[in-house]
Amino acid sequence: MKLTTNFDCIICALQDVAKVLTEGDSCTLIQIVRAVNANITARNTSAALNINNTGLVLKQKKGLAMDFPTVRSALLILHQHNCLVIDKPAGSEFDPVVPQKDMKTGFVYSLNVTNILHRLHFARLLSIVKAKFGDLAVLIVETVMMFGKVRLDQIGEQVNK
Repeated sequence: MKLTTNFDCIICALQDVAKVLTEGDSCTLIQIVRAVNANITARNTSAALNINNTGLVLKQKKGLAMDFPTVRSALLILHQHNCLVIDKPAGSEFDPVVPQKDMKTGFVYSLNVTNILHRLHFARLLSIVKAKFGDLAVLIVETVMMFGKVRLDQIGEQVNK
């Protein structure tokens, strides 16, 4: 498994997307992108207004707006870890009477809070797995915890490293 070159950007996007989904209920992709970009703008504005103890304005690297592919990558990571619920919006079924352009399209995303809270117990789970099955089983479980949904060959590749 390769790490992307913009790993830090994806981590920031993941944090921003999770924050938006935590604050709201269910959102479409465009709503998520708008909210993430609004949060970035607000963060940059407040950072520009911060003044240190010498009275000088602190300069901070200007954050760039998140584009659709970056937000989609963050949603994919949340989905791979079973932390995202994806639903069709109500009324999105094909209806020959309603013109195609008037139909709601896309999906609605929300967080699976239960699975996110289960991550707090991963350390305990690893200790139980180690006691029952040994070190190799711990490596396998760690791989699944780290990457989310993985194929068997990917697990073998990571365990052999």
